[in-house]
Amino acid sequence: MEFRKREPKKKEEGPDLQQKMLNWPDCYYREREPRIRKQLLDEADRQHLTPEDNGMRRKLFTLRYGDGKLTGESVPDNYIKAWIEMRFLSQNGGRGLFSKGPNPKKIRKLFESIGYYDAADQSERNLLYQEFYHLGMLYIALCQEDKQYNTVVLGFGRISEDSQARKIAGEFRTVARDVPEAYHMSEELELFSRAVSDAYRDMFPDYADLLD
Repeated sequence: MEFRKREPKKKEEGPDLQQKMLNWPDCYYREREPRIRKQLLDEADRQHLTPEDNGMRRKLFTLRYGDGKLTGESVPDNYIKAWIEMRFLSQNGGRGLFSKGPNPKKIRKLFESIGYYDAADQSERNLLYQEFYHLGMLYIALCQEDKQYNTVVLGFGRISEDSQARKIAGEFRTVARDVPEAYHMSEELELFSRAVSDAYRDMFPDYADLLD
């Protein structure tokens, strides 16, 4: 029997940034990976692309992913955390032991932490919309890929595409419509609700009416 030498591991090639940059800034909002989004944003600055918008993009990026070096296997996403917190608030209604009803301060503090109130003009509001649209698209993708999310009761079998679309729609209705209504903040959170709802409608056009 001959000796078998191990082949050297091939280095993983990074994304072709220059190719992606041909579609700036669309490539930034199609990218899921925070590290690559950071590389794209840095490259945009290096090439002096959309300098009038990149300051706000970088501010939202820092609020969303932190200002560290994005090391480790996973990068915390504060927008996803906010989504989960909204789901939690829908379950308990935001009521405390001595509370007369849902307290808008909880929602407002949550959205302050992710830069919702930082947009100074319509241009920055558009960038905020794009970031929340990205959140909606990302959350849908995570739901579609989650095996537990897509299994039938007791973990046997897999739900149909129709059931998946309806299940995800239920979550979007809760977060984008029901919670803002319960906290009397529908008008205040209109941009957020519209952005994530548009993401769902674009991903599931045949089920768009489920959000109404």
